[in-house]
Amino acid sequence: MSKNDFIKLYCFGCGAELQNDDPNKQGYIPKYLEKDSHYLCQRCFRLQHYGINAEDQTYNNDYTKIIEQAKRERSLIIYAVDLFAFECSLVQSLINKLKDTRLLVIASKRDVIPASVKDTKLINFVKQRLNDYNLNPLDILISSAANNYNLEEIINRCTNLRKGKNIYIFGATSVGKSSLVNAFLKMYENNTTQLISTSPYPGTTLDVIKVPLSDGCFIYDTPGVYLDTSIYAHLDKKLLKYVMPNKEIKPRVYQLLPHQSLLFENICKVDFISNEKTNVTIYLSNYLTVTRCKEENSNKTFNNMIKNKQFKYLDRNISSVDDLILHELTLPNNYCDIVVAGLLWIKIKGKGEVVHVFTPKGVEVNIRECKI
Repeated sequence: MSKNDFIKLYCFGCGAELQNDDPNKQGYIPKYLEKDSHYLCQRCFRLQHYGINAEDQTYNNDYTKIIEQAKRERSLIIYAVDLFAFECSLVQSLINKLKDTRLLVIASKRDVIPASVKDTKLINFVKQRLNDYNLNPLDILISSAANNYNLEEIINRCTNLRKGKNIYIFGATSVGKSSLVNAFLKMYENNTTQLISTSPYPGTTLDVIKVPLSDGCFIYDTPGVYLDTSIYAHLDKKLLKYVMPNKEIKPRVYQLLPHQSLLFENICKVDFISNEKTNVTIYLSNYLTVTRCKEENSNKTFNNMIKNKQFKYLDRNISSVDDLILHELTLPNNYCDIVVAGLLWIKIKGKGEVVHVFTPKGVEVNIRECKI
């Protein structure tokens, strides 16, 4: 679909001429998306399926206007985060604007975290991570819209904290904001003549869901923001339902021999460059498979499994290990998590050794203190 093709095609979203030659130019569409996108360029496709790019300056300015209005009103702001894919919830451009606001943080998807983990441990983890960003919310509540966990307490807490003011909800894509709004709708009565509506917030281009409350105030649910650093922004859309857990994850424990590797479908490879045995606990979607092999043969094994279609789920973007980018990590001398944003975390007792993590280009990989 280059510009030399006889028939020119245009994006239904933005009108740009479609091309698959240069990802940095307008109208770019990867070949694998041509059948799935109904002729949307990659930017518009991601906007439709994932939400607003956190780096899009136009929308950033719009969020600033809404948050500044909420500050002037002294309204309650809810920031929703994902307990599983927590790093994908930390939208720096939003967090910077949320300082010095009347902030309530709701950590969602409790249902996918092992039930043996206490809520207090999860709250402490969220509090510590937010403190790294100088965010000090009024409260942190754990929730799960999937099984209505803690929703009544959340409604009551919001009622007390908002003090007769509006409620604004912000957060990354897929953290459960819509489920939270639906919970509000189930648990309150609209005694007004006004209907729920979706329209651009005044002075912005953001389509905001506006839910009337009986005292004349509103809940404003803003569009989700996606991060380019999340695995979600780099995978074939058809794989997302398998990568995102929808039930309690079962930790997988491995005792690795020196110089072994772990393959996670064809979307991630982790090489443990250690001369000692290593115990690891892996937290990821139950759908995904883990393959263990020798580090020296890991590239060959990875490529052969793609070629022979031995992985349970294949990403069409990745045809060999050469399509992945290396992240070199040096572990601390204590327990820590190796995190691949949106995909998994690996709990390990570090001994100063080096670990090589291979992911699609742009995916964030880091080390943090243990979540659980």
